[in-house]
Amino acid sequence: GDVTISIKDELISAPYVALTIGLMKKFGVTVGIEGDMDKTPSFKIAESEKYQSPESILVEGDASSASYFIAGAAITGGTVTVRGCGSESVQGDVAFANVME
Repeated sequence: GDVTISIKDELISAPYVALTIGLMKKFGVTVGIEGDMDKTPSFKIAESEKYQSPESILVEGDASSASYFIAGAAITGGTVTVRGCGSESVQGDVAFANVME
């Protein structure tokens, strides 16, 4: 049958859930969202949904790991270039780079 996941308490990791839902969509699976992502949403996946290979996919870099290098550059007054994890990322830790700019 269909799969429904209901969040009972506040969803703390909403950016990571959004990242997962976006990746599922790239693989052909639609996730229905009811409610506010920042509160107590429910997620529904119809039984008919099937994963399909997108043939190729870009794996985004890890913003959490990049934050150490960004902080190092900020502390020393230097610069650093981080590739593969842009400002359009849904990862929560991307905001750290914006603060350090």
